[in-house]
Amino acid sequence: VLDLETLKADDTAEGFPSAPEWRIVTASVGNWNGSAFRLCARWGAEEKLTRKVANECSRSKQLVTFAGRRFDIPVLVAATMRFRIPFPWAWSRDVSYRYSTDAHCDLLDVLSNFGATPNAGLGKWLTAFGLGGKTGNGGDVAEWAAAGQVERIAEYNAEDVRGTARLFARYLLSVGRVTLDEE
Repeated sequence: VLDLETLKADDTAEGFPSAPEWRIVTASVGNWNGSAFRLCARWGAEEKLTRKVANECSRSKQLVTFAGRRFDIPVLVAATMRFRIPFPWAWSRDVSYRYSTDAHCDLLDVLSNFGATPNAGLGKWLTAFGLGGKTGNGGDVAEWAAAGQVERIAEYNAEDVRGTARLFARYLLSVGRVTLDEE
């Protein structure tokens, strides 16, 4: 499970920036090994962080994100290109084909029937199913960064990964891939 937190490269730009206009400031990756969920939150220099996250994605059997196809993965691809980091995983058909969930399951895509129904944010999905909630949103990151609240950003980022993992477990129950006890 992956989630990035980012800042605009140019704070004076208007509108929502495109993928290359974001800078990754922290990333959380949750790994499921069949018996335990391990969470690793990282903060650091963008190039080093990008390299680590690209490596984690490349090693994953199935990456799970929430809105990752429209934000996290394009931002990560732009960062790998900026830093000249090979990232063939992102270009494989299994990952880039929007309607496949084999290598990359974007829960926002799946739960909105690939855009056929209105989108709801992660917090709404979590609250609706009693899976917790959120303590902020991506728009708060710039404010927290300006205040030097690095740990708050990292914890918020980790919170999103834990929430995405809980929602993915519920999705797996819904589609019959796990039992109620396994969820």
